[in-house]
Amino acid sequence: MEVKILLSTYNGERFLKEFLESLCNQTYKDWALVVRDDGSRDSTLKIVEEFASSYLYRGKVSLLRDEGGTLGPCRSFLTLLQRAKGDYFFFADQDDVWLPNKIEKLLSRMIELEERYGRKTPMILHSDAVVVDQNLREIATSLWLYERLDPNRKTLNYLLVQNNITGCCMVVNRALKTLLKEIPHRAVMHDWWLGLVASALGLIEYYPERLVLYRQHSGQNTGAKGYRVSVLLRRAFDWKGLIHSLERSLWQAREFLRIYGPYLSNEQHKLLHTFINLPKESFYSKLALVSKYRFYKSGLLKNLGFMVVLLLLKEVADGSECLHCSV
Repeated sequence: MEVKILLSTYNGERFLKEFLESLCNQTYKDWALVVRDDGSRDSTLKIVEEFASSYLYRGKVSLLRDEGGTLGPCRSFLTLLQRAKGDYFFFADQDDVWLPNKIEKLLSRMIELEERYGRKTPMILHSDAVVVDQNLREIATSLWLYERLDPNRKTLNYLLVQNNITGCCMVVNRALKTLLKEIPHRAVMHDWWLGLVASALGLIEYYPERLVLYRQHSGQNTGAKGYRVSVLLRRAFDWKGLIHSLERSLWQAREFLRIYGPYLSNEQHKLLHTFINLPKESFYSKLALVSKYRFYKSGLLKNLGFMVVLLLLKEVADGSECLHCSV
């Protein structure tokens, strides 16, 4: 049984050693780390190389070099998954801290799921996290509660609209990896993309414990903003950002349909075509279709914002300018 930890780094010298230390402290020891650096200009690579050459971890760390230049976090992580070999794949962020039993608990649960549903069933298993500041002081005891994310919303209709899977909290099995037919250009993030694949062609399960200290700091690409009125109001006045966010989810859906269309059911085809073509519908048709297919986000205010933008959006650009953009 091969357990691979996939780490994409970028200018991560500030917190990387803490993450690697938490990896060393895992109760499950039979893992290997695969690292891809996305063009760091600090000492990130030196830290990785020193860790790889240390006596205890020599042979447990491999570094992908010259793999396509700077790709952004989404395509960098998916490149790691595509290139890595193994049975189970954990995704790691350079600035988080894993609790000591993270691998052990998720791996044990994943094996149970495979025994129940079969190893050929593509699966994602993900956990909750504790939200902390840059000094690891607690901000929120639960990422799911902090962001108003409902892990029970794991069907395709919900995931087309909103991602509720956090990459650093998930493990995927080999059956899901084999479905990564190509590296998508218009995927928003790797966890969201893999969630779409699993929801349509496999299954998603969640582990109701907090197994990661999810660090928030100014230098990260993504992060938890919290479900606070002040945050939501600030987003509400960012019309350009809201429109672009909806457009990106529509571009992603188009890309997903292009790649996985031959594997989808007629009902899934209809669902995707409906979502992709929502901006072209009339005012009342949009309301009716959103209700019929339950294209809902988690939380009243998020849904209100989504509906207002959707009702105002009449057409969607082709997204060609966003082929290599990152969050």
